[in-house]
Amino acid sequence: MNVIKTFLKEGHRVYAIAPRDAYSDKITAIGASYIPVHLENYSNSVWSDFKTFYQLTRIYKQYSLDIIFHYTIKPNIYGCLAAKFLNIDCFAIVTGLGKTFRFSKLAQSMVNKVYQYSLSSCREVWFLNEENRHAFIQKGLVNTSKTRLLPSEGIDLEKFKSRQSHVAGKITRFLFAGRLLKEKGILIFLNAAIQIRKEFPRTKFEIVGFTDPKNPDSIRQSDLEFWQDQGWVNYLGSFEDIRPYIDRSDCIVFPSFYEEGISRILLEAASMEKPIITTDNVGCRDVVKDGYNGLLMKEINFQSLIVCMQEFMNLKPKAKKKMGLNGRSFVAAHYSDQLVMKNYLKSIDPGYTSEDQKSFRNTIAGNDIALHPDDKNSVF
Repeated sequence: MNVIKTFLKEGHRVYAIAPRDAYSDKITAIGASYIPVHLENYSNSVWSDFKTFYQLTRIYKQYSLDIIFHYTIKPNIYGCLAAKFLNIDCFAIVTGLGKTFRFSKLAQSMVNKVYQYSLSSCREVWFLNEENRHAFIQKGLVNTSKTRLLPSEGIDLEKFKSRQSHVAGKITRFLFAGRLLKEKGILIFLNAAIQIRKEFPRTKFEIVGFTDPKNPDSIRQSDLEFWQDQGWVNYLGSFEDIRPYIDRSDCIVFPSFYEEGISRILLEAASMEKPIITTDNVGCRDVVKDGYNGLLMKEINFQSLIVCMQEFMNLKPKAKKKMGLNGRSFVAAHYSDQLVMKNYLKSIDPGYTSEDQKSFRNTIAGNDIALHPDDKNSVF
């Protein structure tokens, strides 16, 4: 949303192309144009992928786009192919590897060839962490000269700021927040919760997030209900605004072994001065430094998570507070959304410099964005 606001503030016309969901109307409300598209994210059907390519080609041609920013694997492949076909300038943003390199040997070879061909037409390919960038270069999917590191998708430091509403008490609250996927560590969190509550009954384990019936890795709603009935965890629901739940927690727990880009929930939690327990995993260790603003556990190891939780509970209040303050300082220095916006603005105007702040200084918090800006470029 902040990227869209920034482009609008600069006077560009923005088209957001995505499947319709709860955010579609919010995009149009700030002055961008929304174009619906059907994407089957979990399908391996060649016919489905061809339809994705055809849809995007038709849309790109219809709206005479000048620059296109693609996100996630299918738009990065088929959107870049469509842009190549129409000779449109484009970027690919790799927000995490996910299942990019988890196909059978034959299927992986085909995916790599298609990815290599589609990315060859991009002006640049952006990555959120060095390990993802290295993986693409090592496999020959992209030329090193075309790659750039983007400092995450950006965090709004004013929005994600501690309200000091939580006061540490006798009960320790651990919060898991995110998509309720097995690869995000939800079952590891559950198993640790069961064991810890036996030893430390004055602990609470809370979950905020949503299940995804279309994703085979997602847990079921009935699982959540059963866990809650057993008294193991408290499922709070799925919320657009996660801040009150972060603020009331003592520690955010994210035992992910998913191929993250840069974990969004970790940025939000660190920005709100919360200590974090997460895995020594790509996209997680980039945000959390062991012993500095949180604790790192071993991947797919609930016993390691238990040890980290016990270590956290044995810390003195001042040490926990210091971890939180360290986290906010680290995020402010490396992952501020203003740092990210500069990358986007430089990409469409190479002459842009940090002195040009005046044109978007109120982008993040301001509500004075022109609803019908004069066209400079058409931007996705």
